[in-house]
Parts: sequence; C-alpha cells; structure tokens
Amino acid sequence: MLEVMPKFEIRHEDFVRDPGRRAAFHLFHVRSGQTEAILAAGLSDLVRPQWGLDDSAGGEEIERRVALRYLKEHLASVTVLAPHRIVLTAWDRPDLGEGWTVHQVPVELPYERKECKYWRSGEAGPLCGAAHERDRMRGRTTLALCERCGLPSTDILCDNLVYVKTVGVETDQAGLTKRSLVEAQCNVGSEEFTKPERDAKRCIPGGLKCWVQVYEPEEHAVSAETGERNLAAEALDMMDTLNIIFRDQFDADLFRLKQFRTGRVLMAPCTTEDSLALKLQILGDLIDLINSKELGRAQGVTSKTGSINWLAAFLEKVAEGDSAPVIQTLRDIKTVRNQLAAHSVADDFVDACARLGIDFPITDWERAWGQVLSAFLDALRRLQGLLP
Repeated sequence: MLEVMPKFEIRHEDFVRDPGRRAAFHLFHVRSGQTEAILAAGLSDLVRPQWGLDDSAGGEEIERRVALRYLKEHLASVTVLAPHRIVLTAWDRPDLGEGWTVHQVPVELPYERKECKYWRSGEAGPLCGAAHERDRMRGRTTLALCERCGLPSTDILCDNLVYVKTVGVETDQAGLTKRSLVEAQCNVGSEEFTKPERDAKRCIPGGLKCWVQVYEPEEHAVSAETGERNLAAEALDMMDTLNIIFRDQFDADLFRLKQFRTGRVLMAPCTTEDSLALKLQILGDLIDLINSKELGRAQGVTSKTGSINWLAAFLEKVAEGDSAPVIQTLRDIKTVRNQLAAHSVADDFVDACARLGIDFPITDWERAWGQVLSAFLDALRRLQGLLP
C-alpha cells in the first residue's frame, strides 16, 4: 500500500549554487522517524529574475519562501525519503537526471506571496493579530504594510518563535506609514536567539542554525462517505504491489518511485486542459522511468532505446501470455501526453485516444483523465497477470 510518511522534522543546512545546473539551492536536513536525508530545494537562474531576486531588497526572503514551500510540496507525497533536488524552473522539458524533481513556474506565481497567520479582517479594514498592547494604532494595518513589515512570512518562521508583537507608526502628514516587529520570544531558550541580541527576523531558514519546523502532510484519502473510487490511488498502490513482486522475482523494482514527483497531483481534480496536461506529463515521466532496461539486461535481452521498448523485450522473454495490450496502453498514454498541448488531430493521436476510451475532441477534462487512469490501471493489472 502507498503510505505517506506521517511527520517530518525539517532543519536548514546550507545555501549553495550549482553553476552546472544554473540554479541555487537551500539544503534541508529532513527526518521522519528513523529515516533521514538531505534535500535541496531552489530556483533556476531562469526563474530568479522574474521575481527580482537578484536586485530586490526582499529577494532573499522570497527565495526562502519558495524553497521551503516546494520542499513541503514534495514531502506531501513521498513514499521513500531519499536525497532529491527540487527545482522551480522555466524549462519546458528539463533533462536534469537522476535525483531531480522539477516543478515548472506556476501561471499565477503563487509561491512569491508573503503569508501572515496574524492577519485578521476587521469591520473597517485589516487588523494585525500580533499587535502589541501598547500599539497606538490598535492593530490597524494594510496589505501593503504587512508585506513590508519586519515580521518574515510566517510559513518560514521557526516553530519555536512565540509571543510575536508588532506596532504601527503614524505621522500627521501621511497617516499609518509602517508596521514593525518589536518583540518575540524563543520557546526553547536558544542561545543563538539571544546572541548578540534577540532578533526574530533571523528565525528563518538560513538565519539561525537552531531553526526547525515539523511538517505533517495532509492525508489525500478518498472520503469513506462518498464511496467514490480514487483511480490514481489504486494505480499508485498497484505500482507498489508490482515493485514488491519484481523485487521478489527479479531483484529490482519496476517503478523507480523515488523519482516520481507528486502522487498528490495525480489525485487532485482535473478541471482544465492545463491540469490534464500536467497529470499526463507526470504519468508519462513515470513511464519513462520504468526500470525495464536493468530488468531486461538481467534477463539477457537487448532492445532499442526507450523504457517501453525495453519493457516489451523483457516481457517477451518472461511473460506468460500476450503482453501487447500492456505495451500499447503505455505507448498510447505517451502519445496523448506528447500531442495534447498541440491540439493535434494526427491519426496516431486520435487512435490513441480511442484505444484509451477518451472522447475526441477532448472537452471533458475530468472524464478524459479518468479514462487514462482506468486504462493505465488495467494495464498494470494485466502486467501482474503475465508474470510467472
């Protein structure tokens, strides 16, 4: 069964640049139970200028926000805590190699924004829930002032920072002009926090070595009340099952799941063409990473390049039955993935849609994704039945 690791302790290690990959990374030490690994999360040089990270005064904090948010997005679906590099990139088809997890730039760039858990909505306007008792402004604030406040984005603050207090400054000429962080306490009394002086602005990744967060991903289970099938979850479970069988019979996994980006994306609703394209991209990448070349060589077979070609050669050697339907389904999924964005009407695209059960032209994105998952799950089950 696919099991999401329940809780992660995250500590910041270092900040590094990788000239060869043209990216900058924050390194995090992550622990879950007795398992631990160093993970790198960061941005490619093609993304950084879009947010002014090279010359903006707030660039460093934005970079920390993005790195930590993408790390947590990755952790939300991992089944094996292994070293990874998670990079936000503008590349369409990056060739990053083993151990890399790639996220393309979101259309609306939501990871740039500052978050504040103390922000409140009052009857007359925004209020700061961390306002000091002696704040003459009585907590009044604005979104613009919150963005410039000395309190860092609260989703990157250390878990041990408590009793946060801010005050507002007002002048007769300009009204409310500033809201500033003036006080906070360290819940565990870290000496780093007090030397040379207490400074809550440093309680962020890379600010103080004692920074720590505990992150517990939300569960992405199907509601027991609705009784609806979650085809993505079934497919992921089936891949786990096949890996167990392949390890037992052939001493190697079939699916290299540690390479797989996010099961969460596959299980999320599919309401637009872009979301269907993203899901197909991830599923296609997973097929590309089938470990069939290693399996084939272990069985003494050869093949043309490509994971599906190798799998076909491997199954021709070991399968107890016709493997052609399995191979055809995998090829069809990749055909749809590669031609969907171009709104293709090529014969191979139309034929692939027909074999997968997708109505053409595609207008119901949720139904189309369900048909792809259903066909993929059926192929996996056929594959299990072919094994000796």
